[in-house]
Amino acid sequence: MDSAQRSQWEPACEEDLASMLKNQVWTEVYGKQTEHRNIIGSRWVFKIMYGLSGEVQRYKARFVAKGYSQAYGIDYLETFYPGVSFQSLRLLRVLAVSKDIEIPQMDVKTALLEQDLSSNEQSIYMELPPGISRGPQGAVVLQLHKTLYGLKLSS
Repeated sequence: MDSAQRSQWEPACEEDLASMLKNQVWTEVYGKQTEHRNIIGSRWVFKIMYGLSGEVQRYKARFVAKGYSQAYGIDYLETFYPGVSFQSLRLLRVLAVSKDIEIPQMDVKTALLEQDLSSNEQSIYMELPPGISRGPQGAVVLQLHKTLYGLKLSS
C-alpha cells in the first residue's frame, strides 16, 4: 500500500479481515488442490467516511471479490437477490404507524458474510487479498464458505 495515509488504512484492513476470520468466510487451500479451477481475483476497496461537519470520521476498507471473472456453470449456476419492493416497505411502515409499533433500525457491518455457500455445488476459490503474504507451502488460495462483496452469488 503506497499511500501517505497508510497508518490509517492498515487498521481498517485488519478490522475487515478479523471480521471475516471470525465469521469463518474461508479456509486456506495449499498446493495443487486448486489445479484446473477458476480462481477469482480479489482487491481492496477503500472509503473515507465523513461526519456531518465534513471531518474524517473513520477509514473503511472492504475486501471484495472480482466477481466479473466468475464463469457461469463453473463458479455459479444461478444468482439470487433477496430484495424488497418499495411498495411493500411503505405498507409495513403504514401498518407500524397505525398500530403504534416502533421499528428498530440497525447497521450491520458484515451482513453479507452471513450467506452460506455450502448449498452451492461448485467450490469457489479466490486469491489472497493484496498485501497479505503467502505461506511457505507455495501459493495459497482461499476456498470460500460464505459470500463476499462482488461475487455473483452475493445479494
